[in-house]
Amino acid sequence: DFVVYFNVLANGTLINNVTAVSNLTNETNNTNNTTAYLPNMTVQKITIDKIVYVGNTTSFKIVVTNTGDCNLSQVVVTDVDYTTPGLVYADKYENSSRLWNYEGNGKWTLVGDLEVGQSAEFTVYFNVTLNGTLVNNVTAKSNLTNETNSSNNTTAYLPNMTVVKIANDEITYVGNTTSFTVVVTNNGD
Repeated sequence: DFVVYFNVLANGTLINNVTAVSNLTNETNNTNNTTAYLPNMTVQKITIDKIVYVGNTTSFKIVVTNTGDCNLSQVVVTDVDYTTPGLVYADKYENSSRLWNYEGNGKWTLVGDLEVGQSAEFTVYFNVTLNGTLVNNVTAKSNLTNETNSSNNTTAYLPNMTVVKIANDEITYVGNTTSFTVVVTNNGD
């Protein structure tokens, strides 16, 4: 016997026929069907709070979806690539479905398999420490897929204002009317 190797280029049922003949036998053949799968998944990082301010907490929903044609296991999400300073992990996440285990250091592992067409999600929280455009990247992979990623930009504002009260009459007398000018200036962004 001998072994023949093929590169798999498409998913689906792959049919492979072999024929053998010798000088003393008739032609004989055999067919083998092999199922080829195309594993695939996506990850999204969705901003929950469209407007954020320095000093507040903001949140992001992470959604992993199996877009392939076979179940995926050992699904791992890593969320450690974000603007610092600017975003500081608040050591808090929301996992209402109980599908995710937090392993520490920005790494979550899905409990069980991610079936075809199924999504699994959780929400992470960050403290906002700097204004500007804050970039937040997340990656996901499984036992059958390469790493995939998603990026999210959030704009954080630093509100600030000053108020000045100016006396319009430096000197005034009892019984007279006096006035003040109040100036409020938006010094924020």
